[in-house]
This record gives sequence, structure tokens and C-alpha cells, in this order.
Amino acid sequence: MRASIMDGARVSDLILPSFDEEAEFFGDESMAATCTRYLDAGADAVVVKNGGGEVHYDFLGRTGIVVPKPVHTIVDTTSAGDSFNSGFLAGLGRYASVEAAIDLASRMAGQVIGQKGALCTLDLSSELAG
Repeated sequence: MRASIMDGARVSDLILPSFDEEAEFFGDESMAATCTRYLDAGADAVVVKNGGGEVHYDFLGRTGIVVPKPVHTIVDTTSAGDSFNSGFLAGLGRYASVEAAIDLASRMAGQVIGQKGALCTLDLSSELAG
């Protein structure tokens, strides 16, 4: 499995891993180590998710950390990562900064986990529609 993931990373521009899985399966000791491993494999950009915690990124040579606003109601974490990923990609198309895209992604995931199931209504719909 690790070899297949790294084979995919070698031909990927953007990697959106979750740190808990990277630590478990690759033994990464930090989110910075996760970024480095994927960048060394050939990816141009890595955004490391961390549940509700800080998000580390190395995006086209810019590095940083975004601390999402806390989510107070967690009902169902189904699709949290996918929601973050889709929010991040939508944010990249809409905003000038990777930080704003991460913020949108975090808010989207936060709303999804506050409801039952993966398909739910988001308050961000009007922001994304325009």
C-alpha cells in the first residue's frame, strides 16, 4: 500500500493527506515530515489535514500553518476529509491565497461533521455559487 501511494505521489501535483494516517502507515513524526516526504517524491504542493487541528502546507514553495476555528458540534465525521478536499479545491479557484482556501475547506468540513451523513446542506453554498 505504501509503495502504491508513493507511486501516485510521484505523478501528483497536489497531495491532501490526513496526518493520523500518515503517522500510522508511514511513521511520520510530524506534519512537516509528511510534507517533505511527498515533496521529495515529486509533488508540487502538500496540504496536511489534522482532524480539527492545525493544517500544515507547503504549496508551490510557500509554507505555513492555518489554525481552523473550533467545531463545537460533531455528529458524524463521514466525509470530513472529502469535504475538506472539495472545499480546498473550490477555494483555490476562488481565492488568491492558499490560506483562504484552507479556511473555506475547514469551514466546509466543520459544517459537514455537524450533521448526519455525507450529503447535507451547507451555509457556504451561496459563497461558492457566485
